Amino acid sequence: MQNEEPQTDRLRGLVAFVVSVGVYYVAQRVINPAVAARLEPMLPPSDGLGLFLRHLLEFSTLDAFLCLGTWYAFARAGWLGSPRAWLGFGPEPRHAIRWGVVIGVALSAAVVVVGVALGEKVHFHPDGWKMAGNIFSNYFEELIYRGLLLQAAWAMTGSRIGGVVLSSALFGWSHAHGSHAAFMAVAASVAGLVFGLAAIRTRSLGGAWTAHQISDMILDSL
Repeated sequence: MQNEEPQTDRLRGLVAFVVSVGVYYVAQRVINPAVAARLEPMLPPSDGLGLFLRHLLEFSTLDAFLCLGTWYAFARAGWLGSPRAWLGFGPEPRHAIRWGVVIGVALSAAVVVVGVALGEKVHFHPDGWKMAGNIFSNYFEELIYRGLLLQAAWAMTGSRIGGVVLSSALFGWSHAHGSHAAFMAVAASVAGLVFGLAAIRTRSLGGAWTAHQISDMILDSL
């Protein structure tokens, strides 16, 4: 009888993960595109203010709120931990911000070194509108990948590292588009691992968001 509770927890984790991935997939591939198709004609052109509004309202917004609602539902059922403890900067906000900055700068430096080694040219071209938009869209992505999906994968595998790896694979898959889809998927998966470790290390989405925001601010400007 003593083994029944761990087995039940693992089964609940499996169900939570499968349902969470289903919600995420339907939101990203069905609901969000339909809403975006209606929203796009009402927004300004896709640069400047228009770009900011797309980050704020379109890219991952609906997905994030659906995933947050799913997370709360599983938390109320006792299948996942409550999101409330993770939504901000954790028990030690300064620690979370410090780790996020260090991780974001280190990740950016590694990407720049690899890019230069592969022959990429670096030139500084910051875009304030995009940086401002990323404040929101990056947090929405953290809610999805380092929030619901990491927590559900953690519950299913019984391992924090298992949760980080699975959620990072999904993060990579979501970035597999364009002419360099395979490279983008691998690069995003690696970034997802780093952001996931930041979330676990700081016990917050705020730490992961800081790393995500810093790296995007640097790399999008080069």
